[in-house]
Amino acid sequence: MNQIRTWQECVAAHGHECGGLAIGYQVSRYAIELLDIEFDEDERILCVAEGKGCPLDGIRTMLRCDEGKNELRVEDTGNHAYSFYNLGTGEGVRLTPKQYPEMEKSEMKDFLLNMTYRYLFDKVSTEQIPEA
Repeated sequence: MNQIRTWQECVAAHGHECGGLAIGYQVSRYAIELLDIEFDEDERILCVAEGKGCPLDGIRTMLRCDEGKNELRVEDTGNHAYSFYNLGTGEGVRLTPKQYPEMEKSEMKDFLLNMTYRYLFDKVSTEQIPEA
């Protein structure tokens, strides 16, 4: 069984710290909890992201999702919404950011990392895994 990856591993994979990476890191941590992901060798996770950018590197690192294995799909609607599916159990959840307080862009990363992910995202259970 693999360990849950850390913020520092996400930063190393992405190349720098930023608020977008923190969103990907935190939304992945919430998905791990909600879908009871244990990172067994045969466990496969699918993420359907509705936006591009830095959060995807956090998701790739944390959940080991890869576009080449069709485990990370981007449907660029410009939203920060992420649907996660445990392909073994068929369970899924869609997570969207809540309304955050007004702050400078430079403060966003620290805000996101210092809050519990349950506070940061709204969740909706989903039941249908999208076709490839």
